[in-house]
Amino acid sequence: MHEGNEVLPKWARAFLRYVCPDHFLEEIEGDLVQKYEFDIKQYGPQAARRKLFWNIFRFCRPGIFLRNRFSFQLIQLMMLRNYLTTALRVSRRQGLYTFINVLGLSLGLAVTLLIGIYIADELSYDKFIPDAKRIYRVGINETFKGDEILYSDSGAPLADAMRREMPGVEDAVRVSEANYAVRFEDRGFIEKRFMFADSNFFRFFGYDLVEGNINECLKGPQKIVLSVSSAKKYFNYDGTPATSPVGKQLLTGRLAKPTEITGLFNDIPTNTHMKFDMVMSMESTGFAASDCWACYNAKTYFKTVQEDAKLADIETKLELFAQERIIPRIEEDLEISHDQFVKSGDIVKFFVQPMLSIHLESDIDDEFEPNGDIRYVYIFGAIGIFLVIIACINFMNLSTARAMNRAREVGVRKTMGATWRGLVPQFMMESLLYVFISGILAVGFAYLALGPFNNLAGKDLHINLFANANVVGLVILFLVVVSVLAGTYPAFYLTSFNPALVLKSGKQQGSARSLLRSSLVVFQFAISIVLIIGTMIIYKQVKYIREHDLGFEKENVLRIPQTFVLNENYQAFKDELLRQSEFTSASYAQNLPPNISSTGFVKAEGSDQLVSIFFNATDQDHAKTLGYEMKSGRYFSNEFLSDSSATVINESAARMLGFDTHEGKKISFGNGQDYHVIGIVKDFNFASLKADIGPMAIFMNRETRANMVVRMTPGDPSDKIRIAEDIWKKYANGQAFQYSFLDEDYDALFRAEQRLGSVFIVLTSLAIVIACLGLFGLITYTTAQRTKEIGIRKVLGASPAQLTYLLLADLGKLLLISFVIATPLAWYGMNEWLEGFAYRTSFDVFSVIVAGLTALLIALLTVGYRSMRAASVNPVDSLKNE
Repeated sequence: MHEGNEVLPKWARAFLRYVCPDHFLEEIEGDLVQKYEFDIKQYGPQAARRKLFWNIFRFCRPGIFLRNRFSFQLIQLMMLRNYLTTALRVSRRQGLYTFINVLGLSLGLAVTLLIGIYIADELSYDKFIPDAKRIYRVGINETFKGDEILYSDSGAPLADAMRREMPGVEDAVRVSEANYAVRFEDRGFIEKRFMFADSNFFRFFGYDLVEGNINECLKGPQKIVLSVSSAKKYFNYDGTPATSPVGKQLLTGRLAKPTEITGLFNDIPTNTHMKFDMVMSMESTGFAASDCWACYNAKTYFKTVQEDAKLADIETKLELFAQERIIPRIEEDLEISHDQFVKSGDIVKFFVQPMLSIHLESDIDDEFEPNGDIRYVYIFGAIGIFLVIIACINFMNLSTARAMNRAREVGVRKTMGATWRGLVPQFMMESLLYVFISGILAVGFAYLALGPFNNLAGKDLHINLFANANVVGLVILFLVVVSVLAGTYPAFYLTSFNPALVLKSGKQQGSARSLLRSSLVVFQFAISIVLIIGTMIIYKQVKYIREHDLGFEKENVLRIPQTFVLNENYQAFKDELLRQSEFTSASYAQNLPPNISSTGFVKAEGSDQLVSIFFNATDQDHAKTLGYEMKSGRYFSNEFLSDSSATVINESAARMLGFDTHEGKKISFGNGQDYHVIGIVKDFNFASLKADIGPMAIFMNRETRANMVVRMTPGDPSDKIRIAEDIWKKYANGQAFQYSFLDEDYDALFRAEQRLGSVFIVLTSLAIVIACLGLFGLITYTTAQRTKEIGIRKVLGASPAQLTYLLLADLGKLLLISFVIATPLAWYGMNEWLEGFAYRTSFDVFSVIVAGLTALLIALLTVGYRSMRAASVNPVDSLKNE
């Protein structure tokens, strides 16, 4: 530009460069500057700037230029059309490679879409609740003799104390879940999603009511609020006032108390850790008014005043609550001094959990339901990313491998004056075309696979891509990113050819390109081998857990919950069951494995050391029914009236209490509640196998009838269940018959791991399919490029077997490298996963070898036929053009 251009304002210089053709700049700029300087002297700076704008238009003749610029934009659109036309022609001409690329990409994108929906659902738990970021839950940590037990429940007085004594707490609420008997006329069920809650429950969590007063519906005893689906189940509610159940009564609990329905709420979304269909007033329980800080019967949630509130002050106050209100109660009950408690080194303290972290990060036994696991989110997310990368690698591999076919095309274009700025868009357009076609197919595949995926993952996910503009934008952005990732390197590689070299030989030499393709194949199969090993270890662990000796016989055991609804008929029901030849034994118990979670504190006679211990109450037939084995002593019997003050402990409790025998031993619950030990039962798993067997004490209660287990004869259980149901109907006063099998209850504890194994199988299979698609395309192209070499070798006497080996030798080396890389990665990842189980299998060499051989066999089957076919071609056909 003219050296005097600095005289012009910056905006004028920029505008001049935009509207003035390049070849006019030198011609007019000097005149424009002179006119601007003259106008400043003649009219002043302000007027000169106004005249400058019009002078630029007058001097530059912009009308001509703008017409030229429009023509340039039209040319660009025509070039874009040309790029698209060329891309379509190339795709049709190389149909096999197009099919492989599109299929591989669409499968990878479909799986990634499903995984993305799954992860989004897992991360969305409880986020629909207003003020969710301000809500926390208080739990209890008890550690006695190094044995740590975490509870999500806490004492009844805690919520009110937090409201009164903590300025940083805006509100608090208590919630307690239960399996509860509910009945209306001839419709009776054991409701598993039943809760008791304080009167501020709906206001606290921001749930709106369809009917009822949100502030009054849970005030007072025997008040209940139903979900819409529950109202339909009991009252055929259809949304009209005529069918509304509000104001009517249900019979609830073991005593069938009349309970008024005071409201309706819409069904709770599935993405919450706290699912419920019925909420009954907390005042309906004796627990509501309890002053026992050491009785953990309800979950306590609190809401902070500010979203970013610091919890330090609240946690400090909770520590004082534990020291001043829980520990003294424990010391009083167990008749020990505070100094004795401190000297023991035992711990009782509160801890705080953000509500938004509960679903993925809390692994406490007494949750509302088994939670998710943040590790699985990371695992699935990594797999989704790897699948997309593998699909992109296929594209890059095939694109660079096909480069020699496009070499002359690039050479001719460059000779005619094309620059990389003109060539790169052409090849990027091909990438965009492949990716967007794959994206459309991927959405279709995802819709088709959503049902089976929901069954595998235990979810009820939906694909609503077009329900939200932001989601559509994110999907399009994702496809653009994938197309750039997949197409950038091939585009720049293809446009880097030396035109003189490729026009002379038709080839672009470069071992670095072959090395890159080999590296990408290694990466693909390393990921595939890791997934194969992971799948084998997961299934080995699930099988190990299923076959693990629990310490009792869980097969052929029928579990009937909530048998207290039988009331005074409980013994008649048991007696009639046992008169049937299909049932060999039956027993009532307070709790049944694997759901024994009640705990308390005991100490051995003559000792001040506290032991936190699980406890259960059963009748005299329990050991016989479940097949417990006694290490020493005996189980309860009706022949000994003194058994009402006796206990049977397990081996873990004996070790913690320091007992080497049961004889002459006593344990104390405090307040004079002493029990003499009549036997030691061999350890059995009464809870999840993710934790070691804890100490346990069993007490005799001939009147207990909360739950029942029935041992059946081996064989098809369907007839036995029908017989049990018929007998139940005679004694249960219209209450629905519900049951489960004890072995299935244990399997349910590891449903997440079983689903993980199933998902791993599917994802591993897809990863292998995608990798093999790329491998098949690559070997197809490689054999085509080596056709003349194969022909010459055959003329010189090479056999088809030797030629096949030649083509497969390099592949074998790549798979060996993949195996070496994958093994330590799989070892590290799976050992980290296995650490979450108290009872776990090992990472064995057999699984590793099988995974390696599987990958090798799959790869050989993929490319073997193609290689043998190439090796069998008549050399005359391949050499006739030379």
